Amino acid sequence: MSGETFSLRFRILEPMMFRRAGEFDPSSRGIYSSARSFSLPTPSTIAGAVATLILEQNPGLMPGGESWEEEIKSVLGNAELRGPYLLKSGDFQVAYGERGLRLGELPGLAVGYWRLAQTGAKTYSEAKEWVLLHRELIKELERKAQALGKLQERVGVGLLKRTEGVKVADEKRGLLYAASYVDYVLSAADTEGVEICVDARNLQLEDSFYAVKLGGEGRVTALRKGSAVLTTIKSVIWRGREKAEGSIALYLASPALFKCGLTREKLLEVIAEKLSTYSARVLGIVGSTALLGAGFSLSKGRRKPVYLALEPGSIIFVDLPDPRPLEQLYWSSLSEAGGQLGYGTAIPIPLTMQ
Repeated sequence: MSGETFSLRFRILEPMMFRRAGEFDPSSRGIYSSARSFSLPTPSTIAGAVATLILEQNPGLMPGGESWEEEIKSVLGNAELRGPYLLKSGDFQVAYGERGLRLGELPGLAVGYWRLAQTGAKTYSEAKEWVLLHRELIKELERKAQALGKLQERVGVGLLKRTEGVKVADEKRGLLYAASYVDYVLSAADTEGVEICVDARNLQLEDSFYAVKLGGEGRVTALRKGSAVLTTIKSVIWRGREKAEGSIALYLASPALFKCGLTREKLLEVIAEKLSTYSARVLGIVGSTALLGAGFSLSKGRRKPVYLALEPGSIIFVDLPDPRPLEQLYWSSLSEAGGQLGYGTAIPIPLTMQ
């Protein structure tokens, strides 16, 4: 059924490589090269894995489009993705920078920052007391943020693969390299495993298990369909509420991509334009930006563009003049590029109900 909403769940079977900027090719780095993994895959990594699976199931389907985004969308069609999330020890976690927070901890963090900006103190001492109080509350919440995974360092030498399948050192180009994989360490008592999840709708995929490569170095995961993470968000964050108005916090669960060179004021304007459908007024942002590449295009043999990224864990505060469906806001990306693929996933958190 094409219109259903579900989650794609990639069961992690081994340490993973979701490559940051960096190369394994010694010719680009000298005699020593390295690669380091993100804690979670980018939306383009997940969308690319899903598109590859669809192409394998439909040999006659040919991807098209000039840009990397158009190429993936030509395979996914009208499918929309949101995430990613990490399911570990029965809890969904969302990226908070390079660490993770459980979904149930997001409202407290958003309210803490919101109240920090809402002091109505009339004297300096009152304002100082207010700020110190809420900064401590925020710090306490931030201390709960846990590492999503542990980096596992590996050092090796470039290899050649002979026709008989035996690998030997490459005498000409077999130089040293280092690789930092992300290892989602489990306790001995945890039998549920770890899954990287994204919500999907309008995606045609049969109920089955698939062996799917995800990220770099040929790492394999077991993909299945499951209940949407949105179901948990409705219960834990929205608490059964369907609409909201007034002050809303949008917690950024994945990077939002924008053209490089934007000033802070222009960035606010672009975000406001993305929310213009809701007549929303952007009140402010708590967060950070960085340069982020969309990866490497295997089909075109070149790097995808580099963008200015508003990083996961950033919070955008907006004012909605009228009641708006929270689920509609969830499926509305804040990203200029790759929004359909999962970039700019924002979890709306009503502040008036807290």
